[in-house]
Amino acid sequence: MDFLEGIIIDNLSFAGTSEDVLGKSLKIPRIVIKHSPQSLLKGKLNIYNAVVIAPELTIEKPTDIWSLLDAFKANFDKIEMPAAFKANFDKIEMPAYMDILNQGVEIRDLKIHIKENTQTNSPEIKLSGVNITFLPYAGSFKDIIIKGNIEDEFLGNYSFTMNLHPNIPSLEIEANAKNIMLNEEFLARFPYIGKMLWNDYKPTGTINVSCRASFNNQNKQKKMDHVINVNLNGLDAMYENWPFLIYHLNGDVELNTEKLYLKGIVGYIKSGNCTSQAEFKGEFD
Repeated sequence: MDFLEGIIIDNLSFAGTSEDVLGKSLKIPRIVIKHSPQSLLKGKLNIYNAVVIAPELTIEKPTDIWSLLDAFKANFDKIEMPAAFKANFDKIEMPAYMDILNQGVEIRDLKIHIKENTQTNSPEIKLSGVNITFLPYAGSFKDIIIKGNIEDEFLGNYSFTMNLHPNIPSLEIEANAKNIMLNEEFLARFPYIGKMLWNDYKPTGTINVSCRASFNNQNKQKKMDHVINVNLNGLDAMYENWPFLIYHLNGDVELNTEKLYLKGIVGYIKSGNCTSQAEFKGEFD
């Protein structure tokens, strides 16, 4: 790539040493930093976009959401112009704030490896084909819009949108996954909950999942809210303590911070040579 089109940086690697990033490492084969050739000809370097290509993130010690939000805020609060620099700021010609990375940061084909932690029952998770875009809202990194999708060979396709507010700190997430095929092989990739679901219920079939969640740690309040909707599409299951098969389940399940709702789930129950249709609905604390 010509320098006028972008700056290429190859083979970067980072290993966390401070408390908030300890046990985390990142390898980046290539970064392409895009800038305006017109500004460069005027003696200015105006960076408007950065593209991170095929990075690999390894997490040995997962961080809980509240510590992660606090780390965002701590690092955001550090971004303050020194007093000596402020005094001379008017004498220095710099690009407008809205022109710096105003087209965001793109991460293409990210691989994530979260290692298993038996002490906290955190399973090993491997994801590939992750694409993420970070966009400053109205030119300000006080509000960051994060959009992405995951196209993993084994775990399926997902899309998500996040709104991060580092100065509060808070995070809102909306995620969707369609046509997830449940079976023993899929659930085996989640050593704790997946193994439990397969051993107890042996679910097979297709589900669609949507989730909205919010996390707000302003003044250390740890306020959380979430709504998870699961659409069952021809799901079969057999509870280990029941001598019958429940099959071809269709309907919706909603789970929030207070209740579980069964919304008109219709299916069939088979015991021996007898088959009957059943409907499951109600709410549970």
